[in-house]
Amino acid sequence: MLTDVPLYVRGDLSERSTPNVPAMFMIAGHDVVQNTIRQANGTGFPDWSDADLLAEAGDGPWTARLRRHQSWYREIVLGLPPGDHDGRPVASLLPQWAVDQDPTLNFVVSDEVHAAVLQRLRLRGEGGIVEPNRLFHNLLSSQPLCFNLFGMLKWYPKELALGLSKLLDHDVDEIVDLRIEYAPRISGYRSGSAFDCYIEYRTGQGEQGFLGIETKYSEDLRRQKVSTNPAYEELIRAQPQIFRSEALQAVRQPASCQVIYNCALALKLSEDRGFEEGLARCLVLSCEADDEAQSTIRSVRACLEEPDDLLISFSYERFLDALPFSNDLEAWKEHVRVRYLDLGASS
Repeated sequence: MLTDVPLYVRGDLSERSTPNVPAMFMIAGHDVVQNTIRQANGTGFPDWSDADLLAEAGDGPWTARLRRHQSWYREIVLGLPPGDHDGRPVASLLPQWAVDQDPTLNFVVSDEVHAAVLQRLRLRGEGGIVEPNRLFHNLLSSQPLCFNLFGMLKWYPKELALGLSKLLDHDVDEIVDLRIEYAPRISGYRSGSAFDCYIEYRTGQGEQGFLGIETKYSEDLRRQKVSTNPAYEELIRAQPQIFRSEALQAVRQPASCQVIYNCALALKLSEDRGFEEGLARCLVLSCEADDEAQSTIRSVRACLEEPDDLLISFSYERFLDALPFSNDLEAWKEHVRVRYLDLGASS
């Protein structure tokens, strides 16, 4: 049930509300019992405006900025106190009791997104790691962000195809497959790496292509753990027509290793399944203001002989803008912007 009310509240549904719908929506005032609406904070914990007090040890400026925004979203939009980790409150976590009552809290609420989450949790053999605590409780995590984007678009393949056609500047006629947290099985190659999202498509000429997508949000890339798997360096050495010598150094660096892993995985998948040349690509999505992510992409592209054929990047803002107008998607797009991108709201 959607209205023109811009924010979200939580409370017991009134008898006038629409039955059998998720517990958080854009709603009008008569849809909840007013005295059940949870008031923000009241816990003695610093509110969302105390950025320094909300920060966790090791937070860089970008992570601290997003932690503050997600604290604002939790407190002002959801009306919830912080969750806890090892007995202490953390601004960017949802409390256990609230998730028990409403497991959709960490998602841009729609039946489609929740269905995609439950469907992926039931799957076996996809590879990758879907960690329930992170998925349902962690507001800062890029995994629920990935579900909030592609768990919705999974059900709107025509709109997704049109948006990708605009972004990629070539014909994407049909979405053939979309999987979240997917590590494809490749003969003779065991890396353990996975795409946050995998989209396989067909052009109007019948050519097959795919995008292996990395969704970046609050993660400090400099703190990533470098893999000791020799498969990556072996592939780099075996394909000098793709990787420059600098790639061997980049794959050993925390900030750039995951993007290199994705490039290696995409190359092997394309080779194994015979995708069209130039239509097997890695895509990194990040916030427009995330300078660290942009710097990482530039450094990895400098390690590739023909970067446009393998590695591309777009901002979430540009990605959403590329999607065509759809009555079914406009409220969802606005909620995504409020939840993740409109950092001015919490300034």
